[in-house]
Amino acid sequence: MNHNSNDPIIERLDLAHTKYSKATEEKLKEIMKSAKPLQPNQVDIMHLTLKKSENGDLVSTVLIRNGTQRILHFQSLPLCITEKVSGMVVAKGTFSLKNLTVQPFTSKPATFVFPASSLYMEPIDLSSCRVTYPDSPSN
Repeated sequence: MNHNSNDPIIERLDLAHTKYSKATEEKLKEIMKSAKPLQPNQVDIMHLTLKKSENGDLVSTVLIRNGTQRILHFQSLPLCITEKVSGMVVAKGTFSLKNLTVQPFTSKPATFVFPASSLYMEPIDLSSCRVTYPDSPSN
């Protein structure tokens, strides 16, 4: 698929090799429909969910959005959890990945676990936090 204009990108959702329920798949499709369109050559990490596990780890699901004409290959991905208002970093980590690939003009969900030991502050109001790529502009 080629995209040569300055029109926003229409992406497809890649759920291959995932184990989401049909309800979750439908919810992801709805999120995609309402998401701000990517611009040509834009790559974006979209925060979807952030939950605390029983052992205190923070479990985050994001949508990796590829608005480029090339396949993106990730071997590692630095992410941080920040408070939306203050911008204060709550946790950060670099995640080693086994060849996470995102096809051109495609979005792919991915889940990352921030160990409790990586948290910089407690308690945390998860509703006021988001997951971002370090040094990315506000979402």
